[in-house]
Amino acid sequence: MNLQNLSDEELLSNFVPIKSAENLLKEYNSIYDVVLNTTKAELKSINGMTENRLKKILSIREILKRMQDYRTKELSLIRTTNDAINYFEFLQDKQVEELWIAVLNTKNNVVLSRCISRGTVNMSVVNPREIFNVVIKNMASAIIIAHNHPSGDSMPSNEDISLTKKVMNLSEMLGIDFLDHVIIAKKGSISLRKEGYVKFD
Repeated sequence: MNLQNLSDEELLSNFVPIKSAENLLKEYNSIYDVVLNTTKAELKSINGMTENRLKKILSIREILKRMQDYRTKELSLIRTTNDAINYFEFLQDKQVEELWIAVLNTKNNVVLSRCISRGTVNMSVVNPREIFNVVIKNMASAIIIAHNHPSGDSMPSNEDISLTKKVMNLSEMLGIDFLDHVIIAKKGSISLRKEGYVKFD
């Protein structure tokens, strides 16, 4: 099936009866507004709406929002330590530890950001190869890595420092600028570069 050839009503009818889809589009004017600007209560009140259909629509909404977040992040210019910390500030509210990488071009624009690891108790189990798979695939000029401390304390562990050194060594071998490793925490975020925990070239 070529989805591009379907009308808005036909696309929506994958989630609600066709008559309900037509009524929704009349009320909200566009498929954009139906998916993104309706409330959960409004969606629940639609004739023929089931929990499974509601879940699908809300999932699409969340996917679209996250895609927009990624686009916004990937337009960022990182020139300073504070820029790097601000860029990854969204990690502050994560309930589990996540390790992220930002891939930068020669002008220090972020062209890609990805979560490398999620739910890791400490950095000692993170394989630097996972980071460099992203680096090599996207032909990075420079990288920044970041992770959060859900405990709220930004003090780097020995494992954090060890991972930073491993990434630095591999970066040097590949001719990639490793700009910083930042730790995001509610009690204050830090840059390992700025604080001198690791000597960056």
